[in-house]
Amino acid sequence: MGQSVSETTSLCEGLQGDYSLALHVGAIIIVLSSSALGTMLPMITKFIPFLRRRPFIFVIGKTAATGVLLSVSMVHLLQDAVEDFDEDCVPASFTESYSGYGFMFCIVSALLMHAMDYYLAEVTERWADRKRADRELKQREEAQLKLEAKAAGLDGDACAPADPEALMDDVEVAELAGSHEPTCPDHPNCGHAHGQMVPGGDAEKDVPHGHSHAFEMPDDKSQLRRIIAAICMEFGVTLHSVFVGLALALNSDAELKPLLIAIVFHQLFEGMSLGSRLVDAKFRVALDIILALIFSISAPLGMVAATIAVNVRPDAMSGPAFVMMLAILNSFCAGILLYLAFNLLFIDFTADVKLFSAPTIHPLHMRYEKDPTDNVNRHPKAKKVILFVALWMGMGLMALVGKWL
Repeated sequence: MGQSVSETTSLCEGLQGDYSLALHVGAIIIVLSSSALGTMLPMITKFIPFLRRRPFIFVIGKTAATGVLLSVSMVHLLQDAVEDFDEDCVPASFTESYSGYGFMFCIVSALLMHAMDYYLAEVTERWADRKRADRELKQREEAQLKLEAKAAGLDGDACAPADPEALMDDVEVAELAGSHEPTCPDHPNCGHAHGQMVPGGDAEKDVPHGHSHAFEMPDDKSQLRRIIAAICMEFGVTLHSVFVGLALALNSDAELKPLLIAIVFHQLFEGMSLGSRLVDAKFRVALDIILALIFSISAPLGMVAATIAVNVRPDAMSGPAFVMMLAILNSFCAGILLYLAFNLLFIDFTADVKLFSAPTIHPLHMRYEKDPTDNVNRHPKAKKVILFVALWMGMGLMALVGKWL
């Protein structure tokens, strides 16, 4: 955001020119609305039958969001960080000793993100493996208890006591195979199955019966990666938006009006990028809304802080310390979003292209077809081209917005 304040407002000298409180309050409301709209748009697709039956439409938006992230990290953040480090008030001893601080902090934050991502992946995989093992152990214990109850004659007349040696064989089989089916399944009163195999995803999943918990960590490793990516992206874009709001509010009235239009599109595209990743993570609706609200208020929060500071003292947010802090944080945010963008590009984008350009329809999407027996994927080459165009369009549009920011 350095170039947006370089004409009549300097990060080193403080605000100069007319500053209307009413105009800046109105800008806060507009930015809040655009941020919320952008984040909520992908989320409402879960409740629109037309879009739910056409998952390729959502994938187009998700792919464009990856391009948006690439532009935000390089054009909006890293470039501004480099410009901030070149401000006149930055100590010469700092800039002359090394000229690549902006890029260095960017790389450091990307490597830190990689280390945190790796650690979180290990923790969540251990969690998922332990949960799966606990569930299998519980099923075996339930099977053994049923067989013991049967041996003691506690199952009533529905299942008559069987031969003890046969019962012991049943127990051994249940313990070895993890079976929990009743010995007399044909009788309606003799036990019930505690799990069922339902189709969905790449493989059939064991879905236990009973109540559903508030949050269930999935066993699917790819889904775990999507959850980690969504959380990391929430952190990166939210922190970035706070500084976007700070920089926007540190402009005079003459500069604010043209910048506001660019900021609206910036927050709209960035919100759509975040919203698509939250949907992909399959959080509960309540958690989706909370995370969307956190992002939506981040830029207005920065604007409120800067507006209050400027009204108290015009040069409150200026000087060498403030400029260096802004430059370092912009570099760190650039590294975070750059890591996320390439991670999504190499993993999610590649998987989506392979999925929708395959000659046959994936079983996960077969239920959306009019004829479930027809698994031919229509226009696979066109879908591949569309996804690449969406990626480049997202990158290009956000880079164009950077012309005014």
